[in-house]
Amino acid sequence: MDELGAFVIALGPCGVCEVPFLFNPYLVPSFKDDTSPTADTDPWRPICRTCVDRINPRRVKAGRKPIRVPAGAYPGGGTTP
Repeated sequence: MDELGAFVIALGPCGVCEVPFLFNPYLVPSFKDDTSPTADTDPWRPICRTCVDRINPRRVKAGRKPIRVPAGAYPGGGTTP
């Protein structure tokens, strides 16, 4: 919830697959992309649920922790077509 007690929902492209999806900008997993054209103003890129589900097994196999998805990060599931 934001300062007013209302839920915030954003629509934007996934930083991995670039497909638009709905997300809570305060909770969605994201990564820092210093090469982005908007890196000066917003270097963080949200990751859709589909990509998190695809990336996590690879992270675990490489000995890294899986990306944690907080409850409420993806209104309606957050999957991309």
